[in-house]
Amino acid sequence: MNNFKEELNNKLYELKQLELQTERRLKRYKGLEKGNIRACTHNGVTQYYLKKMGDDKEHYIPKIEMNKIKLLVQRDYDEKVKKIVEEMINRLDKFNRAFDVDIIDRAYTNLSAGRRELIDPILPTRQMIIEEWYKNHPGNMNTFEIKHEFMTIKGEAVRSKSEKMIADYLSRKGIPYVCESEVVLKDGRKVYPDFAALNVKKNKTIYIEHLGLVSQERYATKNFYKLIDYEDVGIVLGDNLIITIETEERPLDMKVAEKKIASFLL
Repeated sequence: MNNFKEELNNKLYELKQLELQTERRLKRYKGLEKGNIRACTHNGVTQYYLKKMGDDKEHYIPKIEMNKIKLLVQRDYDEKVKKIVEEMINRLDKFNRAFDVDIIDRAYTNLSAGRRELIDPILPTRQMIIEEWYKNHPGNMNTFEIKHEFMTIKGEAVRSKSEKMIADYLSRKGIPYVCESEVVLKDGRKVYPDFAALNVKKNKTIYIEHLGLVSQERYATKNFYKLIDYEDVGIVLGDNLIITIETEERPLDMKVAEKKIASFLL
């Protein structure tokens, strides 16, 4: 199941930002007299009346005071929007706290093994999604010789220290991944991205390519062409492709890499 809780949190954040915006706008009206403004039309001309707080009668506001009229009308609108936003935040916050994205999953996983054997779950569980993904994305498909092996904490051989760091981060975060799965390009050639990883919440495959020698012109050009080849088969930077970069003078900034990976996969 999609992680709707994440979407709800995003919407809550947007509403709270809007609430802050309305609060800033309302500060502009400090000192402006309190009351309700009424607009009406007389002989085709719009007229405005203000009933001040505590008064029984309303007072006509001449057009010469149009700036004041605008402020009064704008304040009414801003106050109304603030109340609406506050109510939306309150309702959404209550729903969000009660919403449990994994409750259907647990209706199956909390059963005894004997019962689970007899049941076809209405939705695939997290574990089912992961197992199916591994089945469809076998790793270590690149037969090109690894000259300098670096071993990950899972015991996998990768081609550089930076790839080991990326793999170990994926492992620590519990992100399903494989090294060098196969991608068939539009012209039939096969390439092997450094990593394929699974965003379990969205059931979406994300590829990670580490470019370790971008200061070398030939290497950089080759990989720019690779990005074009990837786009032809739907692997697009910013959607389902993460690029990490280093040069001989500037090693991989793992904090930046972790931030990228987390934004796509956690």
